[in-house]
Amino acid sequence: MSNPLISSSPTGIDKLNDDLLSIVFFIVRGPVYPIGHSLKSAILLSIVCRRWRNQALSLARLWNTVHWHPGHGGDQHVGAALAALDRSRNAPLAVQIMLVERPRSDVLLSDLHDGRALLRAVLLPQHLRRITEFSITVSDPFWDDELFRPFSYPGRLCMPALRQLSISFGMRTLRTDLDVNIECSDLEELHVVGMKTRGPGRMVGPSTKLVTLAGGELNLTDVVDVLHHASRLQTFEIGTMLGNLTSIINDINPEDVSSYARRIAGTVANLCNFSVYELSTFHDFATLQLIIYTSSIRRCHVWQSFAESLVAEEAWIEFLNLPSVGEVDELRLLGSRGEDIKFVATKTGWTRHLYSEKATAFACLPLALDSHPPILSTLEVLTFDIIKWTPFMHMVKSRGARMLRLTRIHLIMQQHRLALHQGMRDYTGATIDMPRLECVGFDIGSSTPPSAYLTMRFLVISLQLLDCLIPTPRGGVAFVGGDDVKAALASQCEEISWSVPAEERTVLHEVAAALPPYILGTVENAGDV
Repeated sequence: MSNPLISSSPTGIDKLNDDLLSIVFFIVRGPVYPIGHSLKSAILLSIVCRRWRNQALSLARLWNTVHWHPGHGGDQHVGAALAALDRSRNAPLAVQIMLVERPRSDVLLSDLHDGRALLRAVLLPQHLRRITEFSITVSDPFWDDELFRPFSYPGRLCMPALRQLSISFGMRTLRTDLDVNIECSDLEELHVVGMKTRGPGRMVGPSTKLVTLAGGELNLTDVVDVLHHASRLQTFEIGTMLGNLTSIINDINPEDVSSYARRIAGTVANLCNFSVYELSTFHDFATLQLIIYTSSIRRCHVWQSFAESLVAEEAWIEFLNLPSVGEVDELRLLGSRGEDIKFVATKTGWTRHLYSEKATAFACLPLALDSHPPILSTLEVLTFDIIKWTPFMHMVKSRGARMLRLTRIHLIMQQHRLALHQGMRDYTGATIDMPRLECVGFDIGSSTPPSAYLTMRFLVISLQLLDCLIPTPRGGVAFVGGDDVKAALASQCEEISWSVPAEERTVLHEVAAALPPYILGTVENAGDV
């Protein structure tokens, strides 16, 4: 007797013809990126039933991703990657191979064998000619001189269909003898990290939107070469946040500098983003400025995790060329370990961003303000850590004590940030002129409740700010954070408000008593505080 719960009639998807089923397969697989997800989806589709497997194996483009990194499981297994290489036949191919150590794990001999075997298979001529996207990341344990010889001069890999190339060699010892030598042209994206690039200009063209060159020595002529050929370049990154420092070698005769700069002026003017990371010395910034005028670039970024001296800080500020931003209406001072400063002209979209992990507090900001004095008078929005309140106020006071356009202040008030500092000093100087201040926001986090000490500093600052706030329907005091942290801050305020007899209560105690409803969000604004 047949089971009435089991039907032999075909389901809706079984009624689809092969063409429609193929469309479903490609929809389920999604785009090529992320590569790992695409390959995993193809594998899952191929094991549902015999018909689906036959149909999946007939679609070369369903398998046109090869993805591997150390470790076994699912789509990461070398067998799956090799199978995809075979099943994709003549379809355009996207390859991502990560020959790197896994965190907190030893490199297994099987990983070394599998990774190198896959790379050898990919580098066969029949696959090289159809690769459109190639990404490889290599660290020391996987390096093999024979295996990687084709990547560098005098070897030459020919990838005529290549549109995106990313090569990152993260060796502990920089190999200055290795020059990437790959035959391709008009890439959309080029990333070379940890190796020199032999003639990067011949690898880019009118279609190139993003270029990253980092690690070791970079010739100034190569920078010119890239900008000259990539006439529509949008983002140019020199150096990297990880890996070796990058040095800029000036190989241009002094009498030829002007002609080189004119040659690339059009590309530089159209460049939207220009970032430099971890340059070796402050002289490298000056070398770049010989040919690249950052005053014409919309968004510039400097990232340095070390500070050589005040000279380096001055070099960073000069490189960012703050006057070129125009009217800076937003200033963000983020991070409590080092400097993370962002100047924004929201009306035009121009920005300047500086990060220096080891710079002393406010080592760079005074230099920045002095390089473009109108900043304080044009600021409308200010964001920074509450622990920097007093030094910032002293900085403003020394420059005239006026922020005439400022309408909003966002203060980050999180206990774990205070632990990085010995303590906070209260600002006791003259009242800062902020005649348009409408709103003050406090970001109190979601994990660690504020201590009594931090709460007291918060109340002192709140009292100073409340004196400046103008009453508006939309203005007031706002708090962002977790409910538990808000409750803890409100409780601390209540304890402080009742910590002294009634006859000894000050305005600060009155503010402490009035703030809890605003902290807990039971009122809309601070007009009555």
